[in-house]
Amino acid sequence: MPIVKYGIIEKSFPWLVKAFILSVLLDIANIVLQLNLPVPMLYGMILLFSLSEYRIIKKVYILHFFPFLSFFIFWIFLKVLSVKDPTLEVWGLFEGVFTGVYIIYTIFYLYLAKLFICKKDSEERAIIFHVRNLMIFVSLISVGKLLKLFNFSIISFNLAALNGAVDVYTIVFVIAHIFVLRKKTNAVPAEQKVSKKSTAALSLSPELLEQYKATVEDFFSCSREYTKPNFSITFLAERTGIPKHHLSFLFNHYLKQNFNEYLAKFRIDYAVEMMSNDSYMNMTIESIAFECGYSSATTFNKWFKFFMHCLPNEFIKDLNHISKVESTTRL
Repeated sequence: MPIVKYGIIEKSFPWLVKAFILSVLLDIANIVLQLNLPVPMLYGMILLFSLSEYRIIKKVYILHFFPFLSFFIFWIFLKVLSVKDPTLEVWGLFEGVFTGVYIIYTIFYLYLAKLFICKKDSEERAIIFHVRNLMIFVSLISVGKLLKLFNFSIISFNLAALNGAVDVYTIVFVIAHIFVLRKKTNAVPAEQKVSKKSTAALSLSPELLEQYKATVEDFFSCSREYTKPNFSITFLAERTGIPKHHLSFLFNHYLKQNFNEYLAKFRIDYAVEMMSNDSYMNMTIESIAFECGYSSATTFNKWFKFFMHCLPNEFIKDLNHISKVESTTRL
């Protein structure tokens, strides 16, 4: 999966898009094989992940996974019943209950999307909008299935085929969207290429670079937006009003460090501040990493060791030791 340098796509979207595509492929197989599996329940989970910025605690994730798990257990139970007695008409009941619950479930997740999607960058929104729209389509198809179950003759076309067509379109859309973003990222404008000619062509005066430096430092000092997982140089350019290629020149040539290193320094300083505060003493390393903007503890550990020359757990251990020594000294 291509890593696209736009917002959360750079950090977490490759995993999210893989999960989304896998779920849609499972639903296509589900329709073709007529398995009646509750696969659409996974779409709400994926929408939640894309909206939450990966900061919701594990218990809440499990709670949102519960609808899918419940219907999956119900599906297994009915499958066993139908094998034991093929004459039983159990799938009409399952489809009726599932479609009814799914409609309510969709309304809830669409409400969440309305609350949080406005905070996302435009590049993120395309995928998130499509997950949302897919849920709307499936919900409308669910309404049609309910009407058919109650023998409403108004629905005469094949709803399963329509569902499958929507799923196939989704696969094509997601792949095309990622391909376009990748192509857009690889097409570096001439003024952004790192060469003597291009850097000279910028003609950025030392005074202007100092002004840019002060603006960036003020932004990082006065705002904690750098702890957002989707924070990027594009995002920084939007917030500060400094052209993106000017920022690239500032970091790479004037400050002699790339943007990721500059960003990581502030995030690790914030992590150290949290670890030194008794209010956060019960937080896990993973939770602290998420609070600082990292979607994985591995990346957090790498940057922490780069700046602090030790791992986070070693740093906390040293802090606890110092605290005990100070307490003993006071006594």
